[in-house]
Amino acid sequence: MKRFSMVVALSLLTAGTVMAAPSVYVDQVPGTYPESPFSGEFRLTPNADLAAVLGSTSAFQSFCLERYAPLTTNTTYAAFVNDESIYGGGLTAGELPGPDGGDLLSPQTAYLYAGFRNQTLLSGYDYGPNHGGSALSLQAAIWYLEGEYVVDAATDYAGFNSLTKAYIQEAMNSGWTDTNGVVVLNLTDGYKNPYQDMLAMTTPIPAPGAMLLGGLGLGVVGWLKRRRMM
Repeated sequence: MKRFSMVVALSLLTAGTVMAAPSVYVDQVPGTYPESPFSGEFRLTPNADLAAVLGSTSAFQSFCLERYAPLTTNTTYAAFVNDESIYGGGLTAGELPGPDGGDLLSPQTAYLYAGFRNQTLLSGYDYGPNHGGSALSLQAAIWYLEGEYVVDAATDYAGFNSLTKAYIQEAMNSGWTDTNGVVVLNLTDGYKNPYQDMLAMTTPIPAPGAMLLGGLGLGVVGWLKRRRMM
C-alpha cells in the first residue's frame, strides 16, 4: 500500500505526465569488474518522475546493495525510493529489520557512496579508464558493510584486498550516524517482481521550479514513511 501511494503521489506532482511512475534505465559501465553476479559500477538513468525525487535529471553511477539479487543490464525497472533493501538484504549481527522487513541502509555504506559520487574518498578511487579494480574493491566494501558475505566478519575481511580494507576502515571511522541524502532504489520489473537494490543520492536541481518539485517529492516520501510508522 505504501509503494502504491508513493507512486500515485509522485505522479501527481510531475507536470505533463499522466499515470507515470518513477523508473530507471540500468546499464553496466565499461571497464568495471564483471563479477558473477554483476557488481558495480552501473550507470543509472532516471526518468522524469524519479529525477524529481532525486533532484537531478542526469545519469549517475551506482553500486549493488545485494550480492545475489538478479539484475539485467540494458533494462528499465520501476524504482521505489526507500531507506532499506527489500530483495533479501543480509542483516549484520544484532541488526533489526526495517519497517518494510528489509535491511536498512547503513550510514557507513552511505558514507562510501557519497564519497564516491563526490570524489572525496580518502582512500582514493581511480575514475579513469582502468577503474575496474577500484570498482571491485568499493563494491566488496559495500557488500561487507551490508552483511552480504555469508562466512563471518573476520574470515571475510581477511580475504579482501588492501583497498577494500581501506574503504571499510575509512567508513567505520567516518563518524556518520545517518545516511545524509543517500537512498536505496528498490527495483522491480513490470510484474512487480523484486530485483536488485541500488544506491542513489538526493541532490537539489538548480532551476527553482525543479527544486520545488523535488522538494515536494521528498516531502511526500517522508510523509508516507511517517504515516506508515504510526
